[in-house]
Amino acid sequence: MRRGTVIALTIVGVVVGLILIGVAACVGLGWLWLERNAASIGDLGARALAEGQSFGSGHTTEECVEQGLGRGAACATSDPWCRANASIFLRACLQVASRPPGFCDGVPRPLDVMAAGRWAMEYCAARGRARDQACLGMVSEIQVHCFMPSTDPRPMSTGPGASTPAPAAPAVIPSPFTDQAQQPDEAPQTQP
Repeated sequence: MRRGTVIALTIVGVVVGLILIGVAACVGLGWLWLERNAASIGDLGARALAEGQSFGSGHTTEECVEQGLGRGAACATSDPWCRANASIFLRACLQVASRPPGFCDGVPRPLDVMAAGRWAMEYCAARGRARDQACLGMVSEIQVHCFMPSTDPRPMSTGPGASTPAPAAPAVIPSPFTDQAQQPDEAPQTQP
């Protein structure tokens, strides 16, 4: 092999090795940081949940949305924990707040990605939060709230102009792992 080729391969090998060491160090330090801070992160989430439930118990869903969006907007762009806690607050608040008629009208299903994106942009723009990434990220909680199966006796909208409750969960759930169906509160059966 020529001397120039050997030098080039050595340089490439050293660079690749340094990149791999750097990636491993970042992953290791990230894991260490998460291990040390997991309890405080959990405490922040639990506090956001309790605050959301407390606020929602005396307010409407619209007031929960405004409070949640305000919390999200107050977060720094580089603080994902703050935004996650604002989303936790909003979800907990929506679960216990009184829902006025029509709150879910026009809200697209969460899996209708194109309609959901268009709706989120229109929803945030109508509230003076156009291009607000916190708003765009948090309004998905409204979708989850409007289409999540619930024991709440109030009817849930199933889309634009709909006024019927969302369909009830099936009595029998097909198992993806076996050819047998299972009852909702029955533990999955394993095949030998």
